[in-house]
Amino acid sequence: MLQAIGDVQQFRDDRDGALGSYQQALALFREIGAKLGEANVLKAIGDVQQFRDDRDGALGSYQQALALFREMGAKLGEANVLKAIGDVQQFRDDRDGALGSYQQALALFREIGAKLGEANVLKAIGDVQQFRKDTNGALGSYQQALALFREIGDRLGEANVLAALSRFMIDSDPPQSQALLQQALTLREAIDDAYSMGADLGNYGIALLQRGRGAEALPYLERARAIFAARGIQHLLPQMDALIAQARGSGAAPAGPDPDSAQIIQRFLPLLVAIARVALGDDGPRAAIEQALAQLEAKGWRLSAAVARIWAGERERDALVAGLDAQDTALIDRVLALVAERERGER
Repeated sequence: MLQAIGDVQQFRDDRDGALGSYQQALALFREIGAKLGEANVLKAIGDVQQFRDDRDGALGSYQQALALFREMGAKLGEANVLKAIGDVQQFRDDRDGALGSYQQALALFREIGAKLGEANVLKAIGDVQQFRKDTNGALGSYQQALALFREIGDRLGEANVLAALSRFMIDSDPPQSQALLQQALTLREAIDDAYSMGADLGNYGIALLQRGRGAEALPYLERARAIFAARGIQHLLPQMDALIAQARGSGAAPAGPDPDSAQIIQRFLPLLVAIARVALGDDGPRAAIEQALAQLEAKGWRLSAAVARIWAGERERDALVAGLDAQDTALIDRVLALVAERERGER
């Protein structure tokens, strides 16, 4: 029961409450010698710690859970923990360690026939290979992940891989690259993910711009701008205007995207969603968010001031991100997009 309460608290972004419930459950499982329950709670504690950017704590909890799952022969639990360990290692730029953990998880997911786990870890392996400029390896991993996501009907996973593949093939096979992008956009539209539709189009246009192919980039950038404008995502319009001007042959080239921004946004997404909830009037998670932001500030992130201003009602993107680095800016951009989409939906 305590673990279930913790799960509910974590779902509601009450990380402190969740951690307290999990710690109580952990003590009880240890007292009665229920090792499977102990392992599951340690994994859950690690998830909370990872969310709060306590990477060392998360790694310690995951390692304890891993030892227990292995002791009991619980292969699904072992695979899930290895995937989580790989995520921590990748976030800490330990690409070799991450790849090793992912490959161990992949072997286990395949052994027990867990196709969603297999697809997710193949996508993660592809991300590492892409970062390490192993283009052939990344393409192979993404293609395997794509086949699995399609087999199990996971449209979000499928769209994410299609978008990545479209940019991979932008030089080697332009018609196929464009077809893959269109498939990703069709899926995004079906699941009403307008922000990602605009992001996919914009990223594709940027990839063309980086190759000096401004005339080809222009229609993709214009479509991205139109989507952002239609959905009220106003803070991205100046950036899109600058990119469009560059594609037309005028204006200075804006800074290119940080290659890690998409991964960072995905890792921080629960926090960003909670920040947007407070901006829209739900004060429930405010205290936990403020504590998490303080911990992030201690590690070098600079989000607290911009978040406080968003909560106070400010929506001017350029003012909010002034002085922030590319990764902080990407996170604030995503918060503003979440707020804009929700505000538009409520009108």
